[in-house]
Amino acid sequence: MNSKKYDIFISYSSHDTERVMSLCNYLEQHNLRCFVAHRDIPRGVVWARSVVEAIESSRMMIVVFSKSFNESEQVDREIELACEAKMPILSVRFSADVYTGAKRYYLNNINWIDAYPDPSRVYDDVLQSITCLICGESEIKVEIPSVALKQVEGSRRRWSVRHTIFAAMLLVLCVVAALYCALKVGSEPCYNVGDYYNQNNKEGVVFQVWDGGRHGKLVSMDEAELKWCSDEQYRQKTQVDASNRVDGKANTDRVVYHVDATQFPAFNWCRAKGGEWYLPAIDELVRFTLDKDVRVAVNQTLSAKGYRELDGWYWSSTDYADYEPDACAWYVWIASNETRGADKNKEAYVRAITTF
Repeated sequence: MNSKKYDIFISYSSHDTERVMSLCNYLEQHNLRCFVAHRDIPRGVVWARSVVEAIESSRMMIVVFSKSFNESEQVDREIELACEAKMPILSVRFSADVYTGAKRYYLNNINWIDAYPDPSRVYDDVLQSITCLICGESEIKVEIPSVALKQVEGSRRRWSVRHTIFAAMLLVLCVVAALYCALKVGSEPCYNVGDYYNQNNKEGVVFQVWDGGRHGKLVSMDEAELKWCSDEQYRQKTQVDASNRVDGKANTDRVVYHVDATQFPAFNWCRAKGGEWYLPAIDELVRFTLDKDVRVAVNQTLSAKGYRELDGWYWSSTDYADYEPDACAWYVWIASNETRGADKNKEAYVRAITTF
């Protein structure tokens, strides 16, 4: 029986958080427990000690390789610890760059999967490789005392018949379950980036997909020009603590559940669409700026449906912590990669996003 707390320790650069969470979400949907540092290390805990303990408590490591990962020195220590523990390592490559420095020493001859240019297409391969790497552990062997061998031998034939019947029944159940899952999966529609979505009381345009297009994220058809916050006392970061850069739903939940939501027009407008809609975090919002093809595909659908295209400055749900007295939040010029902090009392465009 596996006694490890995590199945997978994910080693990555902070610049690749969105990629990491996409892969992590897919793996955890398949019952694999993942450790992701920015999510699983509580505030106030010593970072280095938490990383060491997490590696020791994991069955294997996945390296999310990219140009940013190649330039990070912090991850070298994580890989070294994994190698010292003789832990299986799988490199999921989001870049064609060659390994440099210590990474070349540790990773050049280990398993890898190329995840570019379309990562979601290889998630099934990643899952299969993980299964091979962590499920090949040796089984526990039970020694039978010699005094009991005669009793065991006498019952072996009876057990053999029962075992055969049980195995046959189990096989039938497995086949039925597999057919059911195949039919269920096959009946689910698959979406591509830019597709119009209108199901389960959610209407929007798909801008991110995983699990073969059966799941992903939507951006709302409409938008509004609103303030991030209209009340001076709540403009301070310490009042709302909306600091998450990758999870806008966490920021939105924190704002609307713990403070007066009426003082936060942007958040309130998004949540009014339903409990699963939220104001995107900064890393979710910049997906439209970093990938022009995504923005073009989404805008084509919005225009075809008679809605305004994504264009202009848009609020994220993430506080801008580099400004004193923390009265600013991040917003993004959607047609370029320009991000900056703006006063929360300023009006900017707001789009809601959700998952499907």
